[in-house]
Amino acid sequence: MVRLPRHKQILRGFLARSAVRSGDLQAAETWLAPCDPRSDDLETDTAYRMSRALIDTAKQNWNAVLRVLGTNDSDIPIMDSFDTLAAVLRANALQRTGQEQEATALLRKALSTLGAVARPVLNRLLQTYAPLGLCAQSYPSAVQQRSQAAAENANAIDVKKFLFFLVSALGCGGTGVFVFVMSIVGIIEPGGMVAGVVFVIVGLIHLAIMYHDLNRRMKDKYIWLHGIQATERVVEIKNRRGPINNVVTMMFEAMVQVEGQSDYKASLSMTLNEKKPP
Repeated sequence: MVRLPRHKQILRGFLARSAVRSGDLQAAETWLAPCDPRSDDLETDTAYRMSRALIDTAKQNWNAVLRVLGTNDSDIPIMDSFDTLAAVLRANALQRTGQEQEATALLRKALSTLGAVARPVLNRLLQTYAPLGLCAQSYPSAVQQRSQAAAENANAIDVKKFLFFLVSALGCGGTGVFVFVMSIVGIIEPGGMVAGVVFVIVGLIHLAIMYHDLNRRMKDKYIWLHGIQATERVVEIKNRRGPINNVVTMMFEAMVQVEGQSDYKASLSMTLNEKKPP
């Protein structure tokens, strides 16, 4: 049995959001009605605000969504675990009120914050709430802008590094050929032939480094723009508790399958803060 008001509100919020996903807005309002809309506990307040925002989204009351969540993530504090859903609901409300640029900017920030898992997480969230039609215009625009910016960054050449290897390759290669030829025609000692070969080899090594770097950047750009289809299967989950503040780190290991390539292992860690009951 749930007895504490705090726990009751968290549970009611969960049930209200579940009712919205099921399309029963009347039940959602019934579950949320007894809740405190101004709790001073972050988790309790978040449970109410997220549920209220989701109900108002389903009712297409966009201004109410922005009142309860704010127009950006600094207006009203929300628990970290709800940051992504809050960003999507804010962006959707902004888009529906004609502020598409602001909505796209919010989603770009969410994509940047989530990092490598951003698109799968957001795609799954949008799929979960598909009947609400969230961010139909702003999300594709944010993904395109984020991917393009990341691709340009991945493809950007470090000019100083590039010039260093280019000058080194040409200098070593040219010096090597010159010394080698001079040794053959007898202008310098025959031992210079060995030095010439060494210089040429060093020049070729620098050219190989340049090629490898450029090739990697082109691959990174392609991945950011087009992605790679892969299947991941979690094979092991470990929990590791830290000595301070009950911090728990969850370690995931998975097998990744990419068509045309050998399977490989990937790992991901997630840090959780366990809160002690009041």
